[in-house]
Amino acid sequence: FFAYIPTNAPHGPFYVADEYAEPYRHLVGDKILNAEFYGMIANIDENFGRLESFLDETGLAANTIVIFMTDNGTSAGISPDGRLGHNHGLRGKKGLRTDGGHRVPFFLRWPDGKITGGRDIEAPTAHVDILPTLAGLCGLAVPEELELDGVDLTPLLLGQQDQLPERTIFVHNNQDWRPPADVNPSAIIRGKWRLVNGTELYDTTTDRHQDHDLSAQHPEIVAALLADNAAFVARSKTNAEYREFPVSIVGHKAQPEVKLTIQHAIGEDAGFWKCEQVAAGLKSRNNKHALEIARAGRYRIEFRRWPTECPGPIHGIPAENPKDLFDYQTITPDLARLEIANQIIELPISAADEAAVFELDLVPGKTILTNDFIENGKAFGVYYTYISRID
Repeated sequence: FFAYIPTNAPHGPFYVADEYAEPYRHLVGDKILNAEFYGMIANIDENFGRLESFLDETGLAANTIVIFMTDNGTSAGISPDGRLGHNHGLRGKKGLRTDGGHRVPFFLRWPDGKITGGRDIEAPTAHVDILPTLAGLCGLAVPEELELDGVDLTPLLLGQQDQLPERTIFVHNNQDWRPPADVNPSAIIRGKWRLVNGTELYDTTTDRHQDHDLSAQHPEIVAALLADNAAFVARSKTNAEYREFPVSIVGHKAQPEVKLTIQHAIGEDAGFWKCEQVAAGLKSRNNKHALEIARAGRYRIEFRRWPTECPGPIHGIPAENPKDLFDYQTITPDLARLEIANQIIELPISAADEAAVFELDLVPGKTILTNDFIENGKAFGVYYTYISRID
């Protein structure tokens, strides 16, 4: 079996029961910024313990590869000046290219595979190494045509070697629809060296906090890392995935219904990422979704103000307010407009409607869905869109 369990915690909005946050409240302002953030960590720890207990009780623990990791550096774990909180001696936080922004814990255990912990691996590794490593541990051949960027870390995990052959690792990302920048921002990693944003060079063996820029003393290393990065970026740009949006696949037998939210939407506005923004009726012009139609047929596409698990009319509010967390506000769009696969359809919205429901024929292939509510002539992206094949 394979289980991937991503959690929103620890992340804003900082909703956590008082029993988890209370032990940390006396530290706020003296040692930490936010008791709820640490309470969320305590809650994760408790639930990871439940997972461990389940594996033990079912006899699965010994022959299950268990990985614990995070996706980026801390957010509310430290103050902007670094005075409060804990950052493991690193500089920076989520979104930055110093190690504090992207260096994360990665714990792996597999007793039957002779990986039981108790030691650290210092060699630089990256997310791209996970797939080839799992394949290596499980004795699976990786098809050559995949051309993976990562390497198999099995020799390191089994203690057969201490280091990997020298290589360069690249950290590029962007959270809107545009491709990442070529150089700035970025982090280019080779062994002990970190080239940050193309100009700042740090030796992390002697300068863990990355306070002393050595680019002037080692221009040859800067030039070599920039050359590696240029080759990597040029190669990446030859891939179709670099130019195309990742798609949501709809109409596949494995998933009868696909839910799209305003957080997924492509556009020029800042993204919505929390329920409070939706509850408050904030409006975003982000209104496009990249889709791949898996099968030809008749499809139902529903535009909703509220999610189906907490329903309410488009012009109104849900009957329930889970845990009384939200300040519901109303909107009053009079039209819903759908554009997809060379079709544009508009439907009127009445006061009692919970959804604007479109039914139309679609053929297999990639397309862009544009979904809008229109209020007083102004369009904004739909909060929740549900797509299902109906024949």
